[in-house]
Amino acid sequence: MMLMNFPLMSLLKTFQYVYLHKAITNGPTATQKKPKYGGMMLRIHRKVYYFLDMMVKLTLNIDPSHGLGANSRGILKDLIFDQPLQQKKSLPYSKDHKLKYIIVDIPTYTGPPLSPHLPPTYCSFATFKCKSEKWNSHWRQGFPIIAAKADSIHGSQGLTVSETKPIKKMVLEGWSYKWESMWPGIFYVGVSRAAEQKCIILNSEIDQASLDSVGKSEKWKYQDTVCKNIEKKALEQRKQDLANGFGTPADLKDRLHTFISNMRGKTSHLPDSNVKTAILARLTEYEQDLNNFQLVRRSTRLRRPTRRMLDTS
Repeated sequence: MMLMNFPLMSLLKTFQYVYLHKAITNGPTATQKKPKYGGMMLRIHRKVYYFLDMMVKLTLNIDPSHGLGANSRGILKDLIFDQPLQQKKSLPYSKDHKLKYIIVDIPTYTGPPLSPHLPPTYCSFATFKCKSEKWNSHWRQGFPIIAAKADSIHGSQGLTVSETKPIKKMVLEGWSYKWESMWPGIFYVGVSRAAEQKCIILNSEIDQASLDSVGKSEKWKYQDTVCKNIEKKALEQRKQDLANGFGTPADLKDRLHTFISNMRGKTSHLPDSNVKTAILARLTEYEQDLNNFQLVRRSTRLRRPTRRMLDTS
């Protein structure tokens, strides 16, 4: 992805000052490009290039409830080092400078403001340490932020492109019918990132045979059969659970009340009275919310084109 991002990023004037950040690694697998048991460690890239005004995305779920989920995109606004900038040098930083924080403007952020003197969508990120899924002694420490002007279809999942969103257009690069036979449904996943048909651009020709292959390969048929069987079993299990009183609104409400009661009991052992008071106040708020508890299914994204819409357009 970096090879695709660089030509696009180099169009920006700020590209003249590029900072190469290398993650701190520990253990043999941490230095490998694609270790077998990387796990969350893979979310921290070994080498990342940063410069002002570049489009970036998060690789970790930092605070999804406030719009800082994995693949959230924004614009890098500042790099904060542990030493003053050397204005008289050819580069504003030297090799011995250590990057401490990255300031990113993420339009989806809805949490507390970073500063009253900055836009409310500005966020500050420090380094994260992520371990291998098999060896705790193997880890990488770095920033969960990478270039995101160009991305894979898999990496763009969760992205919504719309005239009302920060990203208003998307280009599907170099489509080939072979992709559909390798990854069933990949074409639909890619084009359905756009909420409106005018928001997606295809930069390569797609003939009728390629369109006809969408959703009709043998792998897709097998995958569809497996998914329908899983759905059928899940619905049967759901009926049994409801018959036994599991998963109903009343059952969920009782479980939440039990959780709140247990948490109240654990606060009695806290030595800090201020922390204890704050936790008890929050638990009281939760209990009050439960009094007006309702199960509501809320749509979190704009309506996207269905397969039928794509076929007839």
